[in-house]
Amino acid sequence: MNYSTTKPSRAQFDWTEFKRSLTARLQAAEDAEHQMDLLRHAHQAEVFRILLIDLAGRLSVEHLSDRLSELADAVLDVTVQTVWRQFPKRHRETPRFSVIAYGKLGGKELGYASDLDLIFLYDDPHDSAPTSTRCSRAASSPGSRQRWERARSSMSTCACGPTASRVCS
Repeated sequence: MNYSTTKPSRAQFDWTEFKRSLTARLQAAEDAEHQMDLLRHAHQAEVFRILLIDLAGRLSVEHLSDRLSELADAVLDVTVQTVWRQFPKRHRETPRFSVIAYGKLGGKELGYASDLDLIFLYDDPHDSAPTSTRCSRAASSPGSRQRWERARSSMSTCACGPTASRVCS
C-alpha cells in the first residue's frame, strides 16, 4: 500500500483478514511453542507497520491508540480461539470464556509500551463445564477449576511467554 498520499482509514487495517491469516498459520504450526512465536511475530509485524505509518505523520494520537488497541483485540481473539481448540474435551465449539480488558486497553488508549491488564471470566451452565470460581468456589470441582486455570494460563503464556526464539521482556 502507498501510505504517502492518503490518510489512514479503517480499511488499511483489515483486522478480519489479519485474524483469518493468523489463525490459518497457527493451525498449521507444529506445536504450541511455534504458535506462540507466530503470535508474537504477527503482533510485532503489525506494530512495526503501524509505527511506519505513525512516523510518516499519518496517524493522530487517537488513531494510533485505536489501531494498537484493535491489534491487541485481534491477537487476543485469535489466542482464545486457538487455545480453546487445543482442549481435548470441550463441550462446545465456541468457549463461553471472556477476556475483559481494563487499563489502557479497556480505554482504547494503548501506546507502544503499554501492557495489557486483563481479567479472564467464564460463564458456562453446561454440566461438564466448571462453575464460577468466585460465586461458588465450594461447589466447583478441582478438575474444573484446573481446566479453566490451564486455559487462562495458556492465553497469558501465548501473549507473553518465553520460547526458544524469544524471552518476553
